[in-house]
Amino acid sequence: MHRMHYRILSALFGALLLSGCALSPQVISVQPVLDNAALPRDGGATNLALAVKDVRANAIVGYRGGVYDTATITMSGDTTARIQAGLEQALTARGLKVVPAGTPSPVTLLVELAELGYKVTQGQFTRVVEVTSTLRARSQLGEITHTGEYRDTRTEEFVQPPSDSQNEALINGVLSAALQRLVADADLFKP
Repeated sequence: MHRMHYRILSALFGALLLSGCALSPQVISVQPVLDNAALPRDGGATNLALAVKDVRANAIVGYRGGVYDTATITMSGDTTARIQAGLEQALTARGLKVVPAGTPSPVTLLVELAELGYKVTQGQFTRVVEVTSTLRARSQLGEITHTGEYRDTRTEEFVQPPSDSQNEALINGVLSAALQRLVADADLFKP
């Protein structure tokens, strides 16, 4: 009888352990937030034609970990539109007048989302999550072209797998920081 209870408890514990390894996919909402008050001001309300493109090789940001590769992290909605909206607000705060891409203007700016990555390293008792964002920018000011790459990486340790809201905060944090660096780069906007 004692042996039967032991087997039942062992089977229940094993099932519980395996269920903890199977993580669900997450869909993250991208909402970059920039500190517009910290940006330098450019006078004159120069027109700037802005285009944003997602040039990542894969729409999957990363995998949450666990025993299966089905626990993907992807982004909901139109990511480039949300990035563009955040950039437009920040560039307007800088004193620039943002116009649609293709509109003749003294300054054109192309921003590419080159990387948005999420990697989990499983430790003995914790999991380390590393989130990375890389943006590339190219501005054209008459005959002058300026290019730049803006990157942010954050690493956090978790005992339990991060929730949707925790992952959303991590991903939006690195994306916002990379965008903040881009918008603060005066070389993109001045000859």
